Amino acid sequence: MRFQGSSWLLRTVRALCRQMLQEWEAKQKENAEMIREKTGLQTTLITNVGPVIGAHAGPGAIAVAFFKKQVS
Repeated sequence: MRFQGSSWLLRTVRALCRQMLQEWEAKQKENAEMIREKTGLQTTLITNVGPVIGAHAGPGAIAVAFFKKQVS
């Protein structure tokens, strides 16, 4: 059974998700720039975490990791 107006609801939810994603991406770029300025790093990688880490860290959590350059 299809609910009346469900396509409107779906479009609204999709639009909200797109807006939230755009805001998240903009904030991550700001954070990466701040980290580059404070540390002098030239390369940053922004990535998502899986559901287990996300569930334990909670909304708004930020993780920063540094990797030592391998010397041959």
